[in-house]
Amino acid sequence: MSRKVVTRGVVCPRCWLSYTGTVAGSLRSLGVDCDTVDVGGYSGYAFIVNVTKGATDPSGPTALGDLWNEIFSGTESLGLSIEVYQDVEYERLSGDPTPEELERTRGLFERVKGEIDGRDRPVVVWGLPAPDFGVAVGYEEESYLANTVYGDTEIPVPYYRLQAPGKIQALFFRDEVERQTAFDVKAVERAVRFASWTAPAPGGSLWVMGPPALGTWADALRKLPETQDYWSGYGGNSYVAQCVREGRSLAAEFLNRLSAKHRGRQAKHLKEASKSYEEERKLMEGFTQIFPYTEAASPQPELKPEHLKKGAEILRKVKLLEEKAARDMRKALEEWESL
Repeated sequence: MSRKVVTRGVVCPRCWLSYTGTVAGSLRSLGVDCDTVDVGGYSGYAFIVNVTKGATDPSGPTALGDLWNEIFSGTESLGLSIEVYQDVEYERLSGDPTPEELERTRGLFERVKGEIDGRDRPVVVWGLPAPDFGVAVGYEEESYLANTVYGDTEIPVPYYRLQAPGKIQALFFRDEVERQTAFDVKAVERAVRFASWTAPAPGGSLWVMGPPALGTWADALRKLPETQDYWSGYGGNSYVAQCVREGRSLAAEFLNRLSAKHRGRQAKHLKEASKSYEEERKLMEGFTQIFPYTEAASPQPELKPEHLKKGAEILRKVKLLEEKAARDMRKALEEWESL
């Protein structure tokens, strides 16, 4: 039987933002000292809020279009360059694959096998096994062996069963990158841009990103009681809430670390921004208590008008704090520039 697993174990921390967990687990296995806070902070991913217009489906946290390229580039600050494999023509989510789809998914599978055989390195793969990031830590016959942020270890996934909406995509870790203090400034610059985004959403016209997303989300809550499909309604809302809550936590801790690391005048502004994100985390914790995440087959909590009203109020408060955090991060950048 054809089977191989990378020799350096990959442990993906349990989390909602699969990119941070799979990348942190992979980098740590390759000797990089980092965690999900570092991945979320340096990549800028923790500072993103992206939701579907007029709905509460679960696509927002990953429907970022070409912005992913900048996220990948920021991630390289942690110590390894990233080679991105991408095939944007792939879209299948269910049913039997066509011959063309088999050829496309086979192409990635052979690349991953070559990486494991030749370099003994894990590969982060989009859609392995859910529409999220997973880590290919090996292969067995014609299946990936995947580790995920859901606790799966070496779970076999046939190469043609990727659940990869939008594209086939994989991250291969390459050359060492010298970590520099300048990367901290670039990370804050990226955080400000992502956190204060007002331009059209990078994922396309179906989504809205940045502070406006929170107002859009608050308005969409009114449709929850009449939305029958779980993932388009309650499930998507509660899932995105968990992702946003976790992102606020990562952002708060990342900025707190930077404020402790840099003793200049910028430190107080980074600390203030961290406090705003911590307040956001607390608010989103309350939101997730109103809309707790449940499996699709589980009975959904009853949605009372007062719950929907309270949820909308929370999201609008979070929007104000997002805007304040961005202002404080800009002040930190101004202090850096004056040094």
